[in-house]
Amino acid sequence: MKILFINAIDPFKEVQYRFPPLGLGYLASSLRKHFGREIDFKVSFRNVEKEMDAYRPDIVGITCASQNYNYAKQYARAAKKRGLTVIIGGIHISALPQTMTEDMDIAVMGEGEETIVELVSALRNCRPVTDIKGLVYRSKDGMVQTEPRPFIEPLDSIPFPARDLLHKSPYGNIFSSRGCPYSCTFCASTRYWNKLRFFSA
Repeated sequence: MKILFINAIDPFKEVQYRFPPLGLGYLASSLRKHFGREIDFKVSFRNVEKEMDAYRPDIVGITCASQNYNYAKQYARAAKKRGLTVIIGGIHISALPQTMTEDMDIAVMGEGEETIVELVSALRNCRPVTDIKGLVYRSKDGMVQTEPRPFIEPLDSIPFPARDLLHKSPYGNIFSSRGCPYSCTFCASTRYWNKLRFFSA
């Protein structure tokens, strides 16, 4: 199986691709820990449709913030035209799952490391996803949201991100925590994480 992860950003704004997308690196490392070499991965943020044609993935996983949601919709539409399964995740869809388009098959809500492992396992084995926590998907009766997934505890149980898949950058970045002790009105951190947790040193 091949999974193409897409960081839906503006590829012409350096500030948006300055730091490698560690969130996608965490998803890939979690899948590697569970499936080993049974799944191959690629991460992309530009020339996405060419990547789809060259790499020929089975699943496309897209993440984005709200200001780039139009890119996510464009990539989902391109993937669906190619008959691919489309998974959407990230802060925008977690806050506004009702904005899922018909080109998106499944949305992962909130933290995705445990959810993506269960979801990919279900998709590989043609099992229903109805009992997987932290999903939104469409059914013949409309949009369905499963039970919320508890936060991952401890954070150290998550394997280090798969940096080998991420684009090379002169800048380095790490996540030492998830969440924030403050509630700034201009920031979505407390709305998304809702709890402050730390990785150990």
